[in-house]
Amino acid sequence: MQSYRNARHYVRTVIEGLRIQSEDRVATASPLTMHAGVVYTLAALASGAGLCLIAPLKQASEAIVRQLVEEQITVLFTVPTVFRRLAPLMAEHGGLPALRLLRLSGETVTPRDLQLYRQSVGPQCVLSIGLGTTETGGITHAHIDRTTHIEGPHIPVGYPVEGVEVRLIDERGHEVAAGLPGEIVVIGRYLSPGYLGLPELTNSLFSVADSGQRIYRTGDVGRRRSDGSFEHIGRKDLQVQVAGRRVEMAAVESVVSGAQHVREAAVAAYSDSSGDVRLVAYVVADPNSPTTSSELRRELRELLPDYMIPSRFIFVDSLPLTPTGKIDRQALAEPNREKKSVAAKYVAPRSPLEKKLTQIWEEVFGLDRIGIHDNFFDLAGNSLMATQIISRAVEAFRVELRLPSLLEAPTVAQIARVIVEIQAKNTGEADLARLLDELETLSEDEAQRLLADKGTRQT
Repeated sequence: MQSYRNARHYVRTVIEGLRIQSEDRVATASPLTMHAGVVYTLAALASGAGLCLIAPLKQASEAIVRQLVEEQITVLFTVPTVFRRLAPLMAEHGGLPALRLLRLSGETVTPRDLQLYRQSVGPQCVLSIGLGTTETGGITHAHIDRTTHIEGPHIPVGYPVEGVEVRLIDERGHEVAAGLPGEIVVIGRYLSPGYLGLPELTNSLFSVADSGQRIYRTGDVGRRRSDGSFEHIGRKDLQVQVAGRRVEMAAVESVVSGAQHVREAAVAAYSDSSGDVRLVAYVVADPNSPTTSSELRRELRELLPDYMIPSRFIFVDSLPLTPTGKIDRQALAEPNREKKSVAAKYVAPRSPLEKKLTQIWEEVFGLDRIGIHDNFFDLAGNSLMATQIISRAVEAFRVELRLPSLLEAPTVAQIARVIVEIQAKNTGEADLARLLDELETLSEDEAQRLLADKGTRQT
């Protein structure tokens, strides 16, 4: 629910914060059924500016950009996901010469978005970033131009607007110090009265401060920078525990989106067959220079710790969107157990030894059809999984096998050779026939070398 007083305040903060005037021609990609669409539309009309409504889900990106050029749009309101699709076309149309302000809100703005802004629009255009919710209206404003220098992986969302106080609290409700992450809490006179017909939900998220002003817990996670501005890190409901460590999926998504040859990316979490939480990345690759999961993983190893690298990379033509143009995470296809996007071509086990090892790998990774040449690291193996594979192999084959062996021989075929070598050194004449069956999977030179080590030249 909202009041007329609140709506008037929200519209005024947009007009004054973005300096919208009657000479402007405003375009918004937010539908009128959503809070942002209502506020941006009223802000344009109340200023006497021209108004252009665009529909990202019904119009092709090329048609939208042509419309922006023909209508000489000076102010564009949209969400980062839609902007990422329009940016390359905007650059092809001369950076939209009339555009003076690009406003991105509704989703976390990434360093990749900042790079696209600088590549796709002219030097006269300022990037405006806003944080807000339906329950509070706009919370912060930040304005960035081509000369703005930003340090760190997060783009600031600016300072609180008039009539709004922002605090960051921990899980116990205590305010956190500058530089530490916390849930964003908004205090002010212009907060929603609550949710229609849902008193329990209203009471769980809204409260009243000692000053008599209302308090709203946004569920968003932020951080206060040293200059007093705020960063938006992500959503509390997009935090997961991976290998015992808390991971912000928005942070991983930002890094994956900024990787080479990646146009868009979304990161989600799923539980494997053992109940462990793993990350999966849905990637829209650049069609002109496609990438592979192996290449992506090698690049991400330089940027992220092991436990934050997605276990799966699923390449898609496009990401599903909600009616507001944001990523529709509920519509992302749930990953199945079939191995996808691994560079090696599937090769089935050739011996009982490789068959048993493959079974161990499939159980540890929670995948079907792992081939004997699939690389442990390309499958997003981590130290915990390596320990599980080694310990199960030791139990199954009764050999002394150490963790570095898997690092040096990271495929089923290679680790099978290591096991055969160990068995060849320890086996007696009576077991030689059984060992020779395993040697059929080796090359002739390898087999001769192992047999020579046993002091025999039999073939």
